[in-house]
Amino acid sequence: MLDASIKALLERRPELAAEVSHMEEESDRIYWLIVRQLLLAIRDRSAGSKIGIESPVHILGNRVVAKTLQEMADSAENVADEVLALKDREMASETILNDIAKFSAQVTKIPF
Repeated sequence: MLDASIKALLERRPELAAEVSHMEEESDRIYWLIVRQLLLAIRDRSAGSKIGIESPVHILGNRVVAKTLQEMADSAENVADEVLALKDREMASETILNDIAKFSAQVTKIPF
């Protein structure tokens, strides 16, 4: 999603930035599906084992991972929203766009 947002900025393609909003909506749906499955795993250990939850301790960790991924999707959508806000304004200089592209490449290479 971040790559699509940056690509939309660099290639001046607002339709690609708009597509990121749809991706974010889908990430929200996936997040809530995960939360429902984790809540089911709390109530029913056999259901939990079917989705790979071997211990109740894993439920909390999985919830944190899901929430973090959902927040990353929100951040990517914020970048896309800013790209859309720029579509009616004069675009930044090529130097600034190149710096943004370099920064984005560095961010995506940060190890987890």
